[in-house]
Parts: sequence; structure tokens; C-alpha cells
Amino acid sequence: MATLTIQQIGRAGVVPAPVAVAAGGDVFPNDGRTLIEVHNDHAADPRTVTIVTQVTVDGKAVADDAVTVTAAQDRKLIGPFPPEIYNDANGRVSLTYSDSGADMRVGVYRLGG
Repeated sequence: MATLTIQQIGRAGVVPAPVAVAAGGDVFPNDGRTLIEVHNDHAADPRTVTIVTQVTVDGKAVADDAVTVTAAQDRKLIGPFPPEIYNDANGRVSLTYSDSGADMRVGVYRLGG
């Protein structure tokens, strides 16, 4: 599991730089102003990114969010992630990927000023 680097989005802009995902999943620090950009580079097969939730209601775990990225989809933006739902004890969001993340890239961006 890798810790993803956040790219700050400000008035000067940012050049997106998504990276290959880790087969075992990734984490990133989250302050509620963070979003992810997921790419599926496979020509024929969809891929799924799962965003792990960290809360329970009446002792039952809240279902994780599974987002499908269609085949050869240039990018899908997902977020933001309310910290009280998605952050683990270390203040990070956990991501897992279908098919061990084959042919997937992800970028993490924080909205700033």
C-alpha cells in the first residue's frame, strides 16, 4: 500500500500527474477538500476503485463506495471525502482497486486558494 502525494490546486493551476496504482491499494491524507482522478487505461475492460468508509451506524458498517471507471476512460473525478466518513485513525482515505489495479492510474488533488 502506497501513500499518494497530494497536488495542490490553486489560482496558478496544476498540471495533473496521475501515477500507477499499487496492487494492494493506496492511501492519501484527507482534509475534506481532496478529490481523486482515476484513469482506466485498459482498452476493453472496466475497472473499479473502492473508497473505504470508516463509520458504523447501529453497529453496522456503512458500505464502501465502489465507482466503476469504464474501459479506456480518460479520467473520472471522485470526491470530496468528508473526513468523518472516510478518514481512518491516521486521517487518511483508503483506496482499493479491481484486478489488482492493472491499467489504472490515480492522482490526488486538494482544492486550495
